[in-house]
Amino acid sequence: MTPGSKLTVEVEQGGAQRSLTVPVEQKDLEQPERLLEKLVGFAPIRPVLEDVAPGYPAQRGGLQEGDLIKTVDGQPIQWWGEFTEHIRGSNGKPVALDVERKGQLLHLVVTPQATNNERGETVYQLEFCPMTKPLSSVCRSRRARDMRAWSRSKRSRRPRHRREIV
Repeated sequence: MTPGSKLTVEVEQGGAQRSLTVPVEQKDLEQPERLLEKLVGFAPIRPVLEDVAPGYPAQRGGLQEGDLIKTVDGQPIQWWGEFTEHIRGSNGKPVALDVERKGQLLHLVVTPQATNNERGETVYQLEFCPMTKPLSSVCRSRRARDMRAWSRSKRSRRPRHRREIV
């Protein structure tokens, strides 16, 4: 596959077959999950927050672990991928959220912060992980790393640095 080519997949649903064709972009080759989302939509992960990082935009905006994201800028959100797509596409502008917390609907505004990803591209993030069972390997490794950093910081009193996830 090369950028500019097309990927065609045969799918069957309810006994009927059809072809799906999507264009391939450079980003799709760097992030293969994008191609899957183009073909079948977002993974069915609910937009529930876990592991909200202290001192980062998510916490500063009032988000807490267990919050269920209902809308972003007035648009209903059903899946985690929809939510992260809005945040990453914000260009750092404040984002209005409707969040369900313990049965109560809250209206919050968060401002994603710019950071560079592993390819050096600017991305906008809030710093938290989705609630998944079991906890995703990225969040598990981050939690273990943070515990080690916390332990070291108790000894050295130096601030720790976290890797932004979302």
